[in-house]
Amino acid sequence: MKTKYLFLFFLLCSSTLFCQNLIREKWHYYQNKEPITSKEVKKLFANSPQILKNLKKAELQFAISSGLFLMGGAYTGGQIGHLSATKELEWKKASIGVGIIAIGFVVSKGVNKKFDAAVRDYNQQKTKKSSFKWNPSKQGLGICLSF
Repeated sequence: MKTKYLFLFFLLCSSTLFCQNLIREKWHYYQNKEPITSKEVKKLFANSPQILKNLKKAELQFAISSGLFLMGGAYTGGQIGHLSATKELEWKKASIGVGIIAIGFVVSKGVNKKFDAAVRDYNQQKTKKSSFKWNPSKQGLGICLSF
């Protein structure tokens, strides 16, 4: 009797036992509540070329936007330094730096959604869906549970 209940419990929990969910929180990846590196994430995604391609697109977009932020910040910071040293502000050069930062904001829009979409697609690929059906018994009175 105990084995039947244990077997039923195992079947009900099997979808969560064999599912290794990947989670992304605050730019860190976790699998089964254990932190993993981005290299390990790429190894996990290597089995699915489409998910890996989406991850690489998100990484490229993040790198471009970070470069634009850095370049625009450095250019604007240089103009602020020039302002503090000479008490003169070259508005054209300062606006170029701010414009580069604004372009960085536009490019960075949606980066988090792309990273999260890659993780979501990976988790959907790994989950095994099980369904339960209640059927009438063919061997007398009762109900059968079919998987």
